[in-house]
Amino acid sequence: MVAEAIFIGGVVKQPAQIRLWLRVENNSKFVRRKKKVREHIERFCLAQYNAKKTTPDGCEYTITIQYETDENLDKQVWDLIQEMASQADMDYCFIEVDAHEIGTDRSW
Repeated sequence: MVAEAIFIGGVVKQPAQIRLWLRVENNSKFVRRKKKVREHIERFCLAQYNAKKTTPDGCEYTITIQYETDENLDKQVWDLIQEMASQADMDYCFIEVDAHEIGTDRSW
């Protein structure tokens, strides 16, 4: 399925399909919150980008981000990564993220 550009508020926005790999880990062996943190990230961070898991039990998602310029896309991806890291940090966990735009060499 090829996404098309849309017109929002006088601005043409292009869609970017991004494959996101997300690892959530506990900060110590005394903390057991990985599942809760992943659920919060999926609900509060990834849902707004129409995230879909590539496999039911996997760590890989496909998200769609609407952007105006390359700089705007970079900012949105970095903001998303920062928000996911904050969610993890609040529950004594940390994340590792790898994001690639599908069909291009762009990665974050």
